[in-house]
Amino acid sequence: MSMRRIIRLAILVAIVFAVFPCAAHAQKVVAVSIEGGGRVLMLMDDGTVYSLGSKDDLQKVSIDNVTTVSAGSMVSLALRSDGTVWAWGDNYYGGLGDGTLNSSSTPVKVKGLANVVAIAVGDGTCYALKGDGTVWAWGRNDEGQVGDGTLEDRPEPVQVRGLSNIIALGEGGNYAIKNDGTVWAWGSNDISEGSYGALGDNSGPGVRPIPFQVRGVSNVTQISNGGYHAIYVKDDGSVWGWGRYDLGQLGDGSTHSSRPLPVKPPSVKTQINNVKKVSGGSTALKNDGTVWEWGMFIGDPEPIPVKVKGLDHVVDISVRAGVKVALKDDGTVWGWGRADGGGLFGWPKVVDPNPAFNYVVERDPVLLFSGPVQPTITMNPTSMNVTTVPNSPVVGQSGEPGIPSMDMDLDIVLAALMSTAICLTKWRKGN
Repeated sequence: MSMRRIIRLAILVAIVFAVFPCAAHAQKVVAVSIEGGGRVLMLMDDGTVYSLGSKDDLQKVSIDNVTTVSAGSMVSLALRSDGTVWAWGDNYYGGLGDGTLNSSSTPVKVKGLANVVAIAVGDGTCYALKGDGTVWAWGRNDEGQVGDGTLEDRPEPVQVRGLSNIIALGEGGNYAIKNDGTVWAWGSNDISEGSYGALGDNSGPGVRPIPFQVRGVSNVTQISNGGYHAIYVKDDGSVWGWGRYDLGQLGDGSTHSSRPLPVKPPSVKTQINNVKKVSGGSTALKNDGTVWEWGMFIGDPEPIPVKVKGLDHVVDISVRAGVKVALKDDGTVWGWGRADGGGLFGWPKVVDPNPAFNYVVERDPVLLFSGPVQPTITMNPTSMNVTTVPNSPVVGQSGEPGIPSMDMDLDIVLAALMSTAICLTKWRKGN
């Protein structure tokens, strides 16, 4: 092969990469969030999002450049790198935030939001934290979940009243953490008839449509809404909670009706400390990558946290309606817990032995996703228009003007094959 042909071939390879940029990438899961119906949203390291229903039901969400995902029973949210928020799902209460009540299976842009840094989703209510420390909410509001002082559903975002200097939103909504480590709550304080304290407020039953500071709480870094109770993490890694605990939801060793003020699970008994995240109000991820759970998750209530078997090197967890998933540092996703009504688990199930809670469950974590997503080597052709300049001869080996040589055709094919081989090599190395 002549030097001239080698140079020409190198130039053609460069042209192919310029026109057809190689986008092969070994995608890895970096965050998970449980959706309604037992599906799990998976955020990939390239900013794409997938929804997993089972091993054979993996769907790509039509959105990119995503930095955070959060899912609820009705609506899922995605925060993009430009600070905008996008939503999809059931819009019965206006949870899509686009000013309509039209549901959508594809993401739609939430109106009027910019410079958003965090998102959260409750049961039909959605929340966004802006960079200026204000909180905005929309969707379901029959119990004051939006926090604007009314009980009217909001199909577009409105500012939550009385909140400033907020640095974090509660998982599941209804809570916010200020930069001084205090917790602010709003919504319904009811647990059941004659029982209250779901918001950490022992002043009585009813709704609190305007945020208030929860008494006796400080140095909080993260909080999770368990429905009728809350669990939060302090900056020393200890775990505290309040609200309903007849099924051991607070993990303090007791199973009574409710506890309206914060209590701490006895660390000397449970040895649960160094916690960095809680989810679903009953599951904790420790700094050592292990996962612990308590409450009503299988059989009889477990009022003291126990370690989940077979899970280590975990970097993220998500819990909703008894369905639990964990993300390991190798990008694999594992699931356990309630599995009736379809959802994530495609294996034989066992029935919870407690007849009062006839759930179908997975006792131990099972592998749900090991990746990578089916690789797509995107060549992304934008245009391949060849312009012929009049009276400009193309000189081939034959020396005939206007007739490309056979060597040129072969070189184009070789350049394309070499480019594809390079893309495949990059993808394999990434895996």
